[in-house]
Amino acid sequence: MDFLVKPFSSEQIDDVMEMAVKLIKKKDVKFEFKKGREYYYLYMGDIVYLISEGRKIKLVTLKGTYEYYGRLEDALNNLNKNFVLIHQSYVINKEHVLRYAYKDVEMADGTILSISPAKRKYVRRNILGE
Repeated sequence: MDFLVKPFSSEQIDDVMEMAVKLIKKKDVKFEFKKGREYYYLYMGDIVYLISEGRKIKLVTLKGTYEYYGRLEDALNNLNKNFVLIHQSYVINKEHVLRYAYKDVEMADGTILSISPAKRKYVRRNILGE
């Protein structure tokens, strides 16, 4: 990415690190899905949560809701580390958690999603960093 010649200053390190963070974020920016013959590209930061309803995925964003056919597991594999599987049917973006409780989470849009008993310890570690 860049080469620093000794002696280097902390400003030079900061500049290189800033560039690295931007490049990393750029890779994780878009989530892609196909609905019929149309392709959608959404910023991951805008995604609040995903719900699996049978074979359909309901994707709730800050700007609206989308539905498409797919598997929640496949969607999760294409999302960045801000997304947490809290239930076999729910994936949340932890950046949009308004309230966390032992049994459920409240999302930024006011939706309350339950956390499955099997996932509670995992969710606590991911959301609270414990």
